[in-house]
Amino acid sequence: MEPADLVPSPGTAVLLTAGYAVYWAVTGLAFATLVRSLYPLAASDVPLAVAAYAAAYAVGFLAIVTPAGLGVRESVLTVALAPVMPAGAALLVAILSRLWMMAFELLGAGAAHAAERRLHRTREHA
Repeated sequence: MEPADLVPSPGTAVLLTAGYAVYWAVTGLAFATLVRSLYPLAASDVPLAVAAYAAAYAVGFLAIVTPAGLGVRESVLTVALAPVMPAGAALLVAILSRLWMMAFELLGAGAAHAAERRLHRTREHA
C-alpha cells in the first residue's frame, strides 16, 4: 500500500469535514443545553458555549501528559465560560460535562460489549 492510497479523495475530505462540522454543532448544542439547565445562559451566548466546548475538548485531547486531558479540559472550559457566567458555575458545568461525557462513553462501551457477546453467541450456535 502506497502512502498516496491513504489520502482521501477531495469528495471524501469534503464529506468528512461536513460530518465533523455537524457532529461538533450537535455536541456543542447539547453542551449548551446542559449549561442552560444549570445556569441561565442567554441565547446570544450559545455560540460561545459551543466554541468553548470544542476548544476545551481539543486542548484536552492534545494534553498528552494527563489521561484524557483530565483537568486540562475542565480548566480551559472554566476559563472559556468565564465571560458568560461566574467561575464557580463554570467549574461546576465543566465537572458535570466531564461526568456526562464519561457516562455516555460507558453506555457506548456497554452497548458494544453486549453486541459483541450477542455476536459471539450467534457464532457458537451456528
